[in-house]
Amino acid sequence: MQLAWSEIPHNFGLCVSDACPMAAECLHRAAAALMPAPPASPALFIYVNHYYRLRAEQEGAPCPEYLPAAPVRMALGFRRVLDEELTHVGRQRAVSELKALFSGGGRFYDRKNGKTPLTPKEQEAVGRILASCGAAEPVEFDAYTELFDFDLRLTSEEIPGNQGI
Repeated sequence: MQLAWSEIPHNFGLCVSDACPMAAECLHRAAAALMPAPPASPALFIYVNHYYRLRAEQEGAPCPEYLPAAPVRMALGFRRVLDEELTHVGRQRAVSELKALFSGGGRFYDRKNGKTPLTPKEQEAVGRILASCGAAEPVEFDAYTELFDFDLRLTSEEIPGNQGI
């Protein structure tokens, strides 16, 4: 699967650092390399501050913004689990917790029905909630696909019960 400029979200940070030791495998750098030349390029874009990366490097840590430039397995929907594996009470509790996780009904329904893919972090959070409500472990989602993970949704700090994802 090849990354295309048209797939990159407008709010995804681009890295223009050639000095980064992780540049060859980083999604931020791969995205920047695809930016079209003017006039087709955007007038404004978000970039990863290279001083932030340098500070981490000086401390002996990897770039905190690094994302692998490879597709990951995204889940599409969890309607089957809600309808077939949970009791009525378990389903009510799961829906309530999942709506809270996704900050409202619209985002919940888009993910439940497979319109919005679930990132690996979201799969873990959803799986943990569904399992706590009675679903079989490991939770099997309705379908799966391979996509690039631009990590623009849940952060590990936002996931309830995070165990250091």
